[in-house]
Amino acid sequence: MRAFNAGLGVECEFCHEPPDFAKDTEQKERARHMIEIVRDLNSTAFTWPNAPRATCFMCHRGHEEPEFEPPPEESDH
Repeated sequence: MRAFNAGLGVECEFCHEPPDFAKDTEQKERARHMIEIVRDLNSTAFTWPNAPRATCFMCHRGHEEPEFEPPPEESDH
């Protein structure tokens, strides 16, 4: 769980509702979906020897929501 905390820059309560930490929440469902995406990336896209591994941090970089800046538009000039 600490990898999730670091990857998203959050504490346990972001996904869990004390005192019932086992209770399913919307955030936990979303996390399960994202875990499947990461597993899929690692098993299909990053398959060469010594390939990097996809993690939560790869996209989230310590933020609750991924922060992406689109690449600049290419110019024909």
